[in-house]
Amino acid sequence: MRRRDNLLQLWLNDEEINKLRENSQRCGKSMSAYVRLLLKGVQPVSVPPIDYYNMIREIRRVGYNMRQVAQRAYALDKGQ
Repeated sequence: MRRRDNLLQLWLNDEEINKLRENSQRCGKSMSAYVRLLLKGVQPVSVPPIDYYNMIREIRRVGYNMRQVAQRAYALDKGQ
């Protein structure tokens, strides 16, 4: 069932529709969702590139390994 009952028909020139399409794709939203965010006063942000998520995963893995090394060093220090 449709949650929105009101249709808005909007006339845009080629430059405006291309800008709207580009901005909505950059945010990972549909054009309708992008316009609704703007109406709410929200400043949409761009979706980070896929490499960003891979980098975050690697940083977490390194942090986990560092924690294990620190725990091992602490345990060895306590044993002396």
